[in-house]
Amino acid sequence: MMKRGLLVAWFWFFGISVFAQEDPVLMRVNGKDILRSEFEYSYRHRTGNADAKLSPKEYAELFAQSKLKVEAAKVAGLDTTTMFRKLQEAWRSQLLKSYLTDKQVLDSCIRVLYQDRGLKGLGSRVRIMQIFKYLPQTITAKHLEEEKNRIDSIWQSLRTQSDLDFARLVEMYSEDKRSMWLERLQTTSEFENVAFSLAKKDDISAPFQSQFGWHIIKLIEKHPVRSFDDMKGELEDKIRKDERSLLITNSLAKKLRTKYTVAKDAKDAKALAQVKKSITDEFYSQTWQVPANTKEGNVTVLTIDKTKKITSPTFLNFVYSQQKANIKTKPIAKLTDELFEKFTDEQLISYYNENLENEFPEFRYVMDEYRDGLLLFDLMEKEIWNRAKSDTTGLMNFHKANIQNYQWKKRHDVDILSSTDKATIEKAQSFLKKGKSIDYIKEKLNKDGKVNIMVKSGLYEEDYDVLSQYPNVATGVTSVALKDKYYFVVNVKSTKDAGPKEFADCKGKVISDYQQYLENNWVDELKREFQIKVNTDVFAKVKQQLAK
Repeated sequence: MMKRGLLVAWFWFFGISVFAQEDPVLMRVNGKDILRSEFEYSYRHRTGNADAKLSPKEYAELFAQSKLKVEAAKVAGLDTTTMFRKLQEAWRSQLLKSYLTDKQVLDSCIRVLYQDRGLKGLGSRVRIMQIFKYLPQTITAKHLEEEKNRIDSIWQSLRTQSDLDFARLVEMYSEDKRSMWLERLQTTSEFENVAFSLAKKDDISAPFQSQFGWHIIKLIEKHPVRSFDDMKGELEDKIRKDERSLLITNSLAKKLRTKYTVAKDAKDAKALAQVKKSITDEFYSQTWQVPANTKEGNVTVLTIDKTKKITSPTFLNFVYSQQKANIKTKPIAKLTDELFEKFTDEQLISYYNENLENEFPEFRYVMDEYRDGLLLFDLMEKEIWNRAKSDTTGLMNFHKANIQNYQWKKRHDVDILSSTDKATIEKAQSFLKKGKSIDYIKEKLNKDGKVNIMVKSGLYEEDYDVLSQYPNVATGVTSVALKDKYYFVVNVKSTKDAGPKEFADCKGKVISDYQQYLENNWVDELKREFQIKVNTDVFAKVKQQLAK
């Protein structure tokens, strides 16, 4: 269990001063401010679709408890682990996609790509078979010619002999013997173009070569183009991976130049001019090196939004990295100017990235939610879940102390027979009354591969399934009952009175209840350990706003 020495106390709704007017502090958790906007975002995000929507006051209690646990996780150092930092950075990188994008340009590219695919008449999903011959990279010219002649021969046979079984040819000659469903963007463009160009069922393509080998494709089934909304995600992924992503990046950079000030004073401009002179024609042969010592040293060459200063070594290292791009612009002075503009764009995007949490509250809140979720999971696993599962003595004692919560109802050892046909179930009832076995009944009533009677056997509580329709059931064969279009008859072999469950019979529920018990006690400790203060004036306004 976590260290107990923290001096803190649970929150009560009492007044504290307003810390800001536009987005005031709603509560403080262990000295950390929680703004009104964060709580409102969390409330709407978490309860908006709930079947039984919590009131703001009810949610505030849960919200505060969550913040308590997060603070406990930080005290335990869980936010400093390498794994935590990697997961958080991966999540941020995923979120960045939508923010480091000119959404208008991206949407335009997506719509053009969708329209292009629709105009080409490409289906969104096809089922195909193929005759495939793999060609290794080391294949000789002679072998390549032999394989081409072989695939051409198969093709000619398909063209001239309409009764040929394509599946049989696949079995005999293909190195891929399966049929497959293929969606767009799943494979190479040359394979995709041929597969989706087949218009009708049983159409067969001419032989074609891809980077993998020779193919002849047969269309088995084709589904129509999906809607724009259905395809938007995968089309976006494709655009981000090809040259069109540059359009989006460049457009964003252009907008950022109007959003932020990009300045060079006279002194910086003079220094930049000298720095540029250190970039020589060796760049074109990829042999240029960053000067070890320049006259200018570490000087500012760019200032963004009057706050972020970028120095000459950063620019020079950027230039060095661009040599592999094999840029041909000449003379070197013109190339250097182009590189500085590209460098400026990258620095603008970097600055924008660094300030996303400040510029977009929702981005910050989503990041905070993910961070808190990671911390809470790790902490609950450490403090509650693992302990509950491994504390055998504690579980046994908890079960014993709360035995009133782990009780069997009256139980019956039964065979439950069901059928959709009343006459069949009546025959089964007759057999049961004559003392016939379940195997005998199945053999007599399930014939010719048809299952006319189904049987479920076991020890069940009195309200289980159809047993609830026999409130005063006794040992023996029941009457026929109808439930959900099925006819039932039950053979009651014995009955057990209500009584306490053994630990083994309810272990799963005991563990769950014990976890909740440990968590409640732990939260009570946190209430005494951490200080949470709530601004009642702000909270009153929040409740009014959320009630609209």
